[in-house]
This record gives sequence, C-alpha cells and structure tokens, in this order.
Amino acid sequence: MTTTVMAQDSDTFQFVDQSGNMVANGSTVTLSDLKEDLFLGNYISSGLSVKNTSATTARVRMVYDITTLDNGTFQICFPVNCMSRFETGAYTTTADNMSGGEQRDLQCEWFPTAYGVCKAQLSLEIMNAFNQKTADGPTVTLVFNYADPTDINVNVNINPAVANVYNLQGQSTSTSTGLRIVRLTNGKTLKLFTK
Repeated sequence: MTTTVMAQDSDTFQFVDQSGNMVANGSTVTLSDLKEDLFLGNYISSGLSVKNTSATTARVRMVYDITTLDNGTFQICFPVNCMSRFETGAYTTTADNMSGGEQRDLQCEWFPTAYGVCKAQLSLEIMNAFNQKTADGPTVTLVFNYADPTDINVNVNINPAVANVYNLQGQSTSTSTGLRIVRLTNGKTLKLFTK
C-alpha cells in the first residue's frame, strides 16, 4: 500500500497542551512540576502533543535547539524515536507520517540531576515524501525550571508598598540585613534575607 503525502501549509501541525488547547506559535511555556518515577527517575515533562490539523496524512519532523542545560538529560521521543541529549546544541529528529487529525505525544522531558534550568526551542518542519522540507511549522520555547522550594527570593519586586518590617521575634525593625519578615500593603508577607 502506498501513501501519498501532499505538500502541506504551515498550519498543518499545531502544538497542543494537556487540556487539548492549541499552543500559539512562538509561545514560551515554563514548566516546574517534578515527577518522581521509580523506573524513569525524576523528570519534568512538557506535557505537549503535536496534532495534524489537516484531514490528510502529512509528514513532520522536529528541529530543536537546546540553549541551556544546567545538568541532566534532555529527551524527546517524536515523531518515532527517542533521542537523549547531554549538552546544548541544535538537533533534528527523523521524519514520520501522521494521519489526518492524529495527535501524537511529544514525550519531551528534562531529567535533572540537581537544581537548575533547561531551555529548548522546538520547531516543527513539514516534509514531503522525499524528506525535503516544504514548510516551517509552529515553534515553541520550553523552559524547564527545577528550583529548591525552600529558596528565599531576594530579588523580589516590591511593587506594593512595604507596610511593616519585622525580625524573627515579630518585633518591628528598620534593619536592612539578616532575615526579615516584610508585610506589604496588599496583605502579602515575604521572608527576605540580606547579608
């Protein structure tokens, strides 16, 4: 049986989130939900899929550029094979056909070994039957962030005014060093530490 893959336009494929919503071309998606798996280890998943929005079979591949990889492994399993990368750089997957209306999991994850960031730009390319690119598809930037949940953010933008500053004993203070509890005019409370 022979499948004919017609030339497609740039809207043939779309990135789709876990809720089934289309992700706009050029979007940046920030991810920080660490999943723990006894078999796979700890990872942060993109949760994205790729959908062929046309009614006909079309061929696609992924071009991805890992711009930041503080540690660990970046992995993508799309459209067919899994590829793991341990360093920054630009890479391309093999191409494969997707049926009209088909949605395929991107299976894109970062497996961190310590706190840090992994950033990658993913771009779909529409191919013909001879594996020649016929059109650029959408692009999405993924920012995986694995941060220590106990970190105190010292670079807080205090847009609401500071109502009161307290020491650890709950006494009002005017010191600008050490650990302080800051109450803002909007009712929020922050812990700040300055050396």
